[in-house]
Amino acid sequence: MGVDVVVCAHNEAERVTPVLDAIRGAPTTAKIIVVCDSCEDNTAQVSSPLADHVVEIDAHNKGTAMAVGLERVDTPHVVFCDADITGLRPGHMAALSTWEPMDGQVVALRGETPSGQRSTWIWIARQVPAVSGERRLPTAFARTVPLAGSGWEAETRINAAVAKAGMPWQHIVLHGVRNRNKVRRDFRGWATEFGRVMTVTATYGPELLTYAAHPQGRARVSGS
Repeated sequence: MGVDVVVCAHNEAERVTPVLDAIRGAPTTAKIIVVCDSCEDNTAQVSSPLADHVVEIDAHNKGTAMAVGLERVDTPHVVFCDADITGLRPGHMAALSTWEPMDGQVVALRGETPSGQRSTWIWIARQVPAVSGERRLPTAFARTVPLAGSGWEAETRINAAVAKAGMPWQHIVLHGVRNRNKVRRDFRGWATEFGRVMTVTATYGPELLTYAAHPQGRARVSGS
């Protein structure tokens, strides 16, 4: 059985087609569910020919978009994917959908920076709870995580839940995949980002330490 894929999108009409083409081209894909959250462009219309379901919501909240998409998943496992990445290929999706452990979480790290160079942060990301939007986990477990309303904390909440449940996890690196850096490149932007990191650390610190210490947390590189 294949894996249903939930794609969360906000004003991604110019970028979503290659992402959906790669997902559709993977032999492991069962169904594509695109959740267009508060889109002011034609993301929904562009996605419609390539997706099995296109859902439009007005939540301004990624966690809510993930939860809405999850309601339409029919397969035992679910893959979440962001709509704003570039360089995604069918082989990446096949690896993300089938990589062990199937009873745990697999998180895909983006393998390059926007400049095209391999990220110097990859080694660090291999060791810590990654917040990449590309990940696979059991559907029933995903539905126990309070995603609705969680916004940018959604992936951290998933990581914390994985740690609490003692589930195995694995990171894989998708070479050639990259995304836009949406952090404002000024003092206010970096201060806001730092504040978010501190808030997450204070709220989920024990769980994230447990996650990082798990013996399954060794990175491997996916085929592409």
